[in-house]
Amino acid sequence: MSAITTYDPARWLYENATVTWRQAFEAGEPAEFYGCTFLGCAWPEATTRRWVFEGCTFERCDLSVWRPAGCTFADVTFSDCKLVGVDWTAGGGLRFEAHFVDCDLSFGRFGGLDLTSARFEGSRLREADLSSASLRRVSLSGCDLTGASLDATDLRQADLRGAQLPTLRPDAMRLQGARIDTPTALAMVRGLGLRTD
Repeated sequence: MSAITTYDPARWLYENATVTWRQAFEAGEPAEFYGCTFLGCAWPEATTRRWVFEGCTFERCDLSVWRPAGCTFADVTFSDCKLVGVDWTAGGGLRFEAHFVDCDLSFGRFGGLDLTSARFEGSRLREADLSSASLRRVSLSGCDLTGASLDATDLRQADLRGAQLPTLRPDAMRLQGARIDTPTALAMVRGLGLRTD
């Protein structure tokens, strides 16, 4: 695997490379990444346009306030990454197959996206906008969704076990067939304004 340490706007194809960029940049030209590993990258407020990520892994990266405009994610894993304030809707509804493990996605924007090919495990989605998103059959196990906007969200058959949903309003979303545990069920009861004795 070749090591890439700085962003080169003239290069558009990366295959099986290890990327360690730690710089701010704005990339107006398309680029394609196949089978690449992004290690410890820091892209403060970076903008990327029409980039393709396929079979890639991001580990311990800080991509906060990243603007992935028109980007495609196919079989991409983010592990222990900081993705605070990322506007995922900037992708324009393109392919979004991503797996987030132990990531901080707080204040992210996912509203209206089809996330049925995504998975979230043990990640923070505090204050994230998931309104009108489709999370049907998606795992959100162990995720912290405190303060997340879930109005009109499709969570049918989703795995919500171990998820923190303190302000869950079951009347404002679709939940048929969702898997929950006892603490999640109690949060739902409280969200309906009911009391348990």
